Amino acid sequence: MLVIVRWLVICILAGCGFSGSSGTDGVVSDARLDGPTDPSGDGPGPDAAGDAGVDAPADASIITACDACVLADGICEGGGCKFTCDDANSCSLVSCPPGQPCTVECNGQCGAGVDCTRATECNITCTNGGCGVGVLCGGGPCTVVCDDACGGGVTCGTDACNVDCRNDACGGGLRCGLSCACDATCDNTSCGNGASCGLPTCDDGRGCDSTQSFECDLCS
Repeated sequence: MLVIVRWLVICILAGCGFSGSSGTDGVVSDARLDGPTDPSGDGPGPDAAGDAGVDAPADASIITACDACVLADGICEGGGCKFTCDDANSCSLVSCPPGQPCTVECNGQCGAGVDCTRATECNITCTNGGCGVGVLCGGGPCTVVCDDACGGGVTCGTDACNVDCRNDACGGGLRCGLSCACDATCDNTSCGNGASCGLPTCDDGRGCDSTQSFECDLCS
Protein backbone atom coordinates (compact mmCIF):
# COMPACT_ATOMS: atom_id res chain seq x y z
CA MET A 1 0.00 0.00 0.00
CA LEU A 2 2.83 2.33 0.87
CA VAL A 3 4.34 1.64 -2.54
CA ILE A 4 1.11 2.60 -4.28
CA VAL A 5 0.81 5.89 -2.37
CA ARG A 6 4.44 6.73 -3.09
CA TRP A 7 3.83 6.06 -6.82
CA LEU A 8 0.79 8.37 -6.88
CA VAL A 9 2.76 11.19 -5.20
CA ILE A 10 5.60 10.86 -7.71
CA CYS A 11 3.15 10.75 -10.61
CA ILE A 12 1.36 13.89 -9.41
CA LEU A 13 4.61 15.79 -8.98
CA ALA A 14 5.85 14.73 -12.45
CA GLY A 15 2.58 15.60 -14.16
CA CYS A 16 2.15 12.16 -15.70
CA GLY A 17 0.75 13.72 -18.93
CA PHE A 18 -2.22 15.38 -17.23
CA SER A 19 -1.12 19.01 -18.01
CA GLY A 20 -2.04 18.76 -21.73
CA SER A 21 -5.62 17.82 -20.91
CA SER A 22 -6.16 20.98 -18.94
CA GLY A 23 -5.87 23.14 -22.11
CA THR A 24 -4.09 25.93 -20.29
CA ASP A 25 -0.60 25.59 -21.80
CA GLY A 26 -1.37 24.59 -25.37
CA VAL A 27 -3.88 25.99 -27.83
CA VAL A 28 -5.45 28.35 -25.36
CA SER A 29 -2.15 30.10 -24.61
CA ASP A 30 -1.45 30.45 -28.36
CA ALA A 31 -4.82 32.11 -28.82
CA ARG A 32 -4.00 34.60 -26.08
CA LEU A 33 -0.75 35.49 -27.86
CA ASP A 34 -2.39 35.91 -31.27
CA GLY A 35 -4.93 38.40 -29.97
CA PRO A 36 -8.73 38.52 -30.23
CA THR A 37 -10.53 37.19 -33.27
CA ASP A 38 -13.83 38.06 -34.90
CA PRO A 39 -16.51 35.89 -33.28
CA SER A 40 -18.27 35.63 -36.64
CA GLY A 41 -15.21 34.04 -38.22
CA ASP A 42 -15.41 36.45 -41.16
CA GLY A 43 -12.16 38.31 -40.60
CA PRO A 44 -9.96 40.17 -38.13
CA GLY A 45 -11.27 41.45 -34.87
CA PRO A 46 -11.29 44.93 -33.32
CA ASP A 47 -8.21 46.08 -35.30
CA ALA A 48 -10.26 46.07 -38.50
CA ALA A 49 -12.65 48.66 -37.14
CA GLY A 50 -9.75 50.98 -36.39
CA ASP A 51 -8.31 50.63 -39.89
CA ALA A 52 -11.65 51.43 -41.50
CA GLY A 53 -11.53 54.94 -40.08
CA VAL A 54 -8.25 55.84 -41.80
CA ASP A 55 -8.65 57.88 -44.99
CA ALA A 56 -6.99 56.47 -48.11
CA PRO A 57 -4.00 58.53 -49.28
CA ALA A 58 -4.39 60.74 -52.37
CA ASP A 59 -3.52 59.14 -55.70
CA ALA A 60 0.07 60.19 -56.28
CA SER A 61 -0.21 59.17 -59.94
CA ILE A 62 -2.50 62.12 -60.78
CA ILE A 63 -0.50 64.78 -62.66
CA THR A 64 -1.85 68.32 -62.85
CA ALA A 65 -1.38 70.64 -65.82
CA CYS A 66 1.28 72.53 -63.89
CA ASP A 67 3.06 69.26 -63.08
CA ALA A 68 3.15 68.42 -66.80
CA CYS A 69 4.56 71.87 -67.54
CA VAL A 70 7.35 71.53 -64.98
CA LEU A 71 8.18 68.03 -66.22
CA ALA A 72 8.62 69.54 -69.70
CA ASP A 73 11.06 72.13 -68.21
CA GLY A 74 8.56 74.96 -68.45
CA ILE A 75 7.23 77.44 -65.89
CA CYS A 76 3.57 77.60 -64.84
CA GLU A 77 2.31 81.08 -65.59
CA GLY A 78 -1.13 82.59 -66.14
CA GLY A 79 -2.89 79.25 -66.37
CA GLY A 80 -0.50 77.99 -69.04
CA CYS A 81 3.05 76.84 -69.58
CA LYS A 82 5.90 79.18 -70.51
CA PHE A 83 9.36 78.41 -71.90
CA THR A 84 12.00 81.14 -71.87
CA CYS A 85 15.10 80.00 -73.73
CA ASP A 86 17.74 82.69 -74.06
CA ASP A 87 20.79 81.23 -72.30
CA ALA A 88 23.32 79.13 -74.16
CA ASN A 89 22.18 75.50 -74.43
CA SER A 90 19.10 76.29 -72.36
CA CYS A 91 16.71 74.50 -74.74
CA SER A 92 16.93 72.08 -77.61
CA LEU A 93 13.49 70.80 -78.60
CA VAL A 94 10.62 72.55 -76.84
CA SER A 95 7.58 70.29 -76.58
CA CYS A 96 4.53 72.01 -75.13
CA PRO A 97 2.50 69.85 -72.72
CA PRO A 98 -1.07 68.94 -73.74
CA GLY A 99 -4.30 70.59 -72.69
CA GLN A 100 -3.07 74.09 -71.83
CA PRO A 101 -1.87 77.32 -73.50
CA CYS A 102 1.83 77.45 -74.31
CA THR A 103 4.15 80.44 -74.63
CA VAL A 104 7.64 79.98 -76.04
CA GLU A 105 10.44 82.52 -76.35
CA CYS A 106 13.58 81.29 -78.09
CA ASN A 107 16.43 83.76 -78.50
CA GLY A 108 19.09 81.91 -80.48
CA GLN A 109 18.01 78.64 -78.82
CA CYS A 110 15.56 75.78 -79.49
CA GLY A 111 17.69 74.44 -82.32
CA ALA A 112 15.54 71.31 -82.61
CA GLY A 113 12.42 73.44 -83.03
CA VAL A 114 9.15 73.97 -81.20
CA ASP A 115 6.36 71.38 -81.09
CA CYS A 116 3.13 73.05 -80.02
CA THR A 117 0.79 70.49 -81.57
CA ARG A 118 -0.81 69.39 -78.26
CA ALA A 119 -1.38 72.79 -76.65
CA THR A 120 -4.75 74.54 -76.62
CA GLU A 121 -3.12 77.78 -77.80
CA CYS A 122 0.37 78.70 -79.01
CA ASN A 123 2.28 81.98 -78.74
CA ILE A 124 5.80 81.53 -80.09
CA THR A 125 8.59 84.03 -80.64
CA CYS A 126 11.88 82.97 -82.22
CA THR A 127 14.79 85.37 -82.77
CA ASN A 128 18.48 85.37 -83.67
CA GLY A 129 18.57 82.01 -85.38
CA GLY A 130 16.29 80.30 -82.86
CA CYS A 131 13.88 77.47 -83.66
CA GLY A 132 16.21 76.19 -86.35
CA VAL A 133 14.24 73.10 -87.34
CA GLY A 134 11.00 75.05 -87.40
CA VAL A 135 7.71 75.49 -85.59
CA LEU A 136 4.69 73.17 -85.50
CA CYS A 137 1.27 74.42 -84.39
CA GLY A 138 -1.70 72.24 -83.42
CA GLY A 139 -5.46 72.36 -83.10
CA GLY A 140 -5.63 75.64 -81.21
CA PRO A 141 -5.03 79.26 -82.26
CA CYS A 142 -1.38 79.85 -83.08
CA THR A 143 0.65 83.05 -83.24
CA VAL A 144 4.27 82.87 -84.40
CA VAL A 145 6.88 85.59 -84.82
CA CYS A 146 10.13 84.61 -86.52
CA ASP A 147 12.85 87.27 -86.71
CA ASP A 148 15.97 85.93 -88.40
CA ALA A 149 14.83 82.52 -87.18
CA CYS A 150 12.69 79.45 -87.92
CA GLY A 151 14.99 78.18 -90.66
CA GLY A 152 12.88 75.06 -91.13
CA GLY A 153 9.74 77.12 -91.64
CA VAL A 154 6.37 77.25 -89.89
CA THR A 155 3.56 74.71 -90.15
CA CYS A 156 0.17 75.85 -88.89
CA GLY A 157 -2.54 73.60 -87.49
CA THR A 158 -6.27 73.57 -88.13
CA ASP A 159 -7.25 76.64 -86.10
CA ALA A 160 -6.56 80.31 -86.85
CA CYS A 161 -2.88 80.96 -87.54
CA ASN A 162 -1.04 84.27 -87.49
CA VAL A 163 2.59 84.26 -88.62
CA ASP A 164 5.12 87.05 -89.07
CA CYS A 165 8.38 86.11 -90.81
CA ARG A 166 11.00 88.82 -91.19
CA ASN A 167 14.74 89.35 -91.65
CA ASP A 168 15.57 86.20 -93.57
CA ALA A 169 13.24 84.03 -91.53
CA CYS A 170 11.13 80.95 -92.30
CA GLY A 171 13.51 79.76 -95.00
CA GLY A 172 11.75 76.40 -95.12
CA GLY A 173 8.50 78.07 -96.08
CA LEU A 174 5.15 78.82 -94.50
CA ARG A 175 2.48 76.14 -94.55
CA CYS A 176 -1.02 77.02 -93.38
CA GLY A 177 -3.20 75.29 -95.95
CA LEU A 178 -5.06 73.38 -93.21
CA SER A 179 -5.89 76.44 -91.10
CA CYS A 180 -9.45 77.68 -90.95
CA ALA A 181 -7.97 81.17 -91.30
CA CYS A 182 -4.38 82.16 -91.98
CA ASP A 183 -2.82 85.59 -91.76
CA ALA A 184 0.87 85.47 -92.56
CA THR A 185 3.40 88.04 -93.63
CA CYS A 186 6.75 87.36 -95.27
CA ASP A 187 9.11 90.25 -95.99
CA ASN A 188 11.19 90.17 -99.16
CA THR A 189 13.98 88.16 -97.50
CA SER A 190 11.80 85.54 -95.84
CA CYS A 191 9.75 82.43 -96.65
CA GLY A 192 12.28 81.21 -99.20
CA ASN A 193 10.06 78.34 -100.29
CA GLY A 194 6.97 80.53 -100.40
CA ALA A 195 3.74 80.55 -98.49
CA SER A 196 1.07 77.90 -98.83
CA CYS A 197 -2.25 79.51 -98.02
CA GLY A 198 -4.58 76.70 -98.94
CA LEU A 199 -6.47 78.62 -101.62
CA PRO A 200 -4.96 80.90 -104.29
CA THR A 201 -7.52 83.56 -103.39
CA CYS A 202 -6.04 83.78 -99.88
CA ASP A 203 -2.55 84.61 -101.17
CA ASP A 204 -1.96 88.35 -101.23
CA GLY A 205 1.50 88.15 -102.76
CA ARG A 206 3.28 88.74 -99.44
CA GLY A 207 1.81 85.83 -97.58
CA CYS A 208 -1.73 84.85 -96.63
CA ASP A 209 -4.68 87.09 -95.83
CA SER A 210 -7.91 85.73 -94.34
CA THR A 211 -9.81 88.86 -95.43
CA GLN A 212 -9.20 88.27 -99.14
CA SER A 213 -12.36 86.18 -99.47
CA PHE A 214 -15.08 84.67 -97.33
CA GLU A 215 -13.64 81.24 -98.03
CA CYS A 216 -10.34 82.29 -96.48
CA ASP A 217 -11.90 82.52 -93.01
CA LEU A 218 -13.81 79.41 -92.03
CA CYS A 219 -13.14 79.58 -88.30
CA SER A 220 -16.52 80.96 -87.29
